[in-house]
Amino acid sequence: MSTPDRIDDVDALRGFALLGILLVNIMAFASAFYGLEISDPAFGGILDRSVHFVIALFFEMKFYLLFSFLFGYSFTLQMRSAEKSGEAFVPRLLRRQMGLWLIGLAHAVLLFHGDILTTYAVLGIVLLMLKNRSDGALFRLAKWLVLILAVVWGTLGILITLDPVPLDRSAILSAAEAAELAFQGDWQAVIGQHLTELNSVWIILVLLQAPCALAMFLLGLIAGRRKTLARPEENTALFQRLVRTGLWIGLPGAVIYAYVSVEMPESPIAVIALSIGLATGPLLTGAYVGAMMLLFGSETGHSLRNLLACRPHGAVQLSAAVADRGADLPWLRPWSHRPGRAFGKRADRACDLCRPALHQPLVDGPFRLWPARMDPALHHHRPRAAVAPPGGGALTDTSQFPQPMLPGAFGAGHFRFLA
Repeated sequence: MSTPDRIDDVDALRGFALLGILLVNIMAFASAFYGLEISDPAFGGILDRSVHFVIALFFEMKFYLLFSFLFGYSFTLQMRSAEKSGEAFVPRLLRRQMGLWLIGLAHAVLLFHGDILTTYAVLGIVLLMLKNRSDGALFRLAKWLVLILAVVWGTLGILITLDPVPLDRSAILSAAEAAELAFQGDWQAVIGQHLTELNSVWIILVLLQAPCALAMFLLGLIAGRRKTLARPEENTALFQRLVRTGLWIGLPGAVIYAYVSVEMPESPIAVIALSIGLATGPLLTGAYVGAMMLLFGSETGHSLRNLLACRPHGAVQLSAAVADRGADLPWLRPWSHRPGRAFGKRADRACDLCRPALHQPLVDGPFRLWPARMDPALHHHRPRAAVAPPGGGALTDTSQFPQPMLPGAFGAGHFRFLA
C-alpha cells in the first residue's frame, strides 16, 4: 500500500474495470443499432464483426461484474475507515448512497440511459442489510442469484426458440433512425431521447443487471472481510485457481455468448447464449482478478499497477465512472461539437473538467483514435459522410449515433451494452 488508507491493488483493479467498461460503452455510443436484434448495416464487414466479437468475448458482461465485486470489497474498507475515525458507519453510508443515486440519476438523464450508479446506490442499501450474515450464507446467496438468473433466461430462450416471434425489422429500423435524429438535435431532443429510453431500461436493471451486481457485491464483501486483495502473497493459490476455473469454464461460455450475439443476433438462440454468458461470466471475471493480482506481484506488474491506480495522481474513485462518461463526450457525441450549440460548449467544458479523473496516458493514448469516424470534424456537413478508418481500408458510414437499446421483442441484443 502506498498510503495507510488505500490499497494500490484495489485501485488498480478499479482502473482496469473502468477501462473495460469504457470499451464496451464506446461501442454502445457509436451505433444506434447497438442492443437491437438486428446488426448495424454500417458495421457488417469482417473487421467490424471481429472487433465486436473480441469485445463481446472478453469485455461484455464481465467488467461491470468486476466493478461490482470491487464495490463490495470497498464496502468493508469504508466500514474500517468509519471505525477508525469513530464515525457512525450507517449514516455515513446512507449519505454516500443518496449522493450516488443523485449522480446516477443526472447521469442517466443527461449522458447515458444505461447508467448503473442508481442501481449501485440501491443495492448498497441491500448490502448494508446483509453485512452481518456469515461468509457461507453470503456465498450461497450469490451462487443462487447467478444460477437462478441463468436458468430463468435459459428457459425463456428455449420457449422463444420453440415459438419464435418474427422481428418487425421496419419498426426497429425506424426506431434507430429516430434515435439518430434525436441525438443530432439540440440538448432538449437528446434529453428527451434519454427519457424515452429509460422507459425500457428498467427490465435490464431489475431482471438482469441488478441480481448479477448484487451477487458480485456479496463476493466482494466476503473477499474484503478476509482482506484477500490486501494480502496477495497469502492468496497466490486462490488466484491461480480463479485463473484456471475462468479459462476452463468461463472462457468457453464467453465464446458461445460472443459468437451467437455477434453472428446470430436475430436468432432466438441468442437468449440461450445470453443465459450461458450469465452463468459463466462471473468465472471469467474471477480469472481477471486472479490474473491481474498475480501480474501486479511481478516486476513488470508494478508499473502497470501504478498506471492503472493513477499513482501518484490519486486513486481512481467510484466517481470516475461518471468521469469516463464525460471524457467520452468530445469523441463520441457529435452533437456536442456542432457550431452554435451553447450546450455543446458547456459539454466540452464539462469534459475538460472530467478528464483529469482518468489517467491521461490511457485516455489520450490508445483510445484517442477510436474510432476515426466519430471525429467531430467529420460531422460538419451531412450525417452520412463516408470516411476511411485509421490505417486505410474500406470507407465507413458515419451516420450511426448513440442508442444502445430500444424497446422491442426480447433478444440478447437488448443486453449487449452491459459491461
